[in-house]
Amino acid sequence: MDPYKELEIESCSTEHEIKIAYQKALLLHHPDKQRNENSTSSVEKFLSIQEAWKILTDKDKKLKYDMSVKVEDAKFHGAETININQFEKSDGEVETESGESVYCIVYTKSCRCGDIFEISSIELDDGFNTLQCDTCCLCIVIEYIG
Repeated sequence: MDPYKELEIESCSTEHEIKIAYQKALLLHHPDKQRNENSTSSVEKFLSIQEAWKILTDKDKKLKYDMSVKVEDAKFHGAETININQFEKSDGEVETESGESVYCIVYTKSCRCGDIFEISSIELDDGFNTLQCDTCCLCIVIEYIG
């Protein structure tokens, strides 16, 4: 189930747009509002809308869903899969959303064009494993088990 399709919105929709689409879909597909005889399909549609809402309003679930789609899309378009052991490791520091600095491992690897792929252990642990080169647009999927 694609929660974006379920609510008929784009993946770049804002929280406000998601809420409006959810409310509209609920009103349109609520089983009590349906006049057809097939109540099972209207209940299933209603439950799918609720599940889409749960995914898109929970930051972790939304991130996990978005990353799974990004990985599948990258694989479909010929992204290279590279094991994390092929990256160089160094100690590093990243800034969290709250502005706090956190020490972690930073992985780097040269791209075929000479640019650098860089990802932190924190990002990998959070499910980020797809990178795109800013120079040549090569996509890579990183094999990583945290």
